[in-house]
Amino acid sequence: MDAARQEQADFDEAFRWALERVRLPEESVEPIKSAIWDIARDGMPTRQARKTLAPLLPDSMRWPGAGPYLLCVPTLKELMEDGMSRAEAQRERERAKRIAEEGDVLADNDRKHVAETLAHFVIMKMYAIGHWRHFQLVKDTFPYLRFDAVKDSLTPPDCLRRDGRVYRIDDPEVTAKPIPCGRAFCRCIWRAETKMRRS
Repeated sequence: MDAARQEQADFDEAFRWALERVRLPEESVEPIKSAIWDIARDGMPTRQARKTLAPLLPDSMRWPGAGPYLLCVPTLKELMEDGMSRAEAQRERERAKRIAEEGDVLADNDRKHVAETLAHFVIMKMYAIGHWRHFQLVKDTFPYLRFDAVKDSLTPPDCLRRDGRVYRIDDPEVTAKPIPCGRAFCRCIWRAETKMRRS
């Protein structure tokens, strides 16, 4: 398979993975998929990506199990750039956090941040799938994988506990897991390790 077809296949797999975790109305699926592919292929800047994808989102979405790790909660800076005072921005951020904790992703003020999160989610999974395929090709040289978590307040405690743990690439806990944990918004990745570094 040539590189362009492989990239499309990785994207298709990542989008299917996303659909298992994000409930979209059937009529929204293809337009959203096409828009995210354009964002990935063109390396679209964040603001342009939001503007491209946000109008295609349904009026309400259900993202079960998102919990408090929803990446689309806007920053104070983003909200103030949208014209809010600092106090208004703080209230809006707290409101968005409450929505995230309930797993409901709503429209209006949340729409552009949901668009950014959804695109980010699919594209990161697409690259993770590509990396996983490469790990299989070089496993004789790099037979171990290290679990690497982003160490900040958005990272779930169980992922922080696994950070730095090393597995054989054929370990049942690793096999067929291109994305280290199945949580929708986790940013954990695998890093290849050599025999020498493992020992």
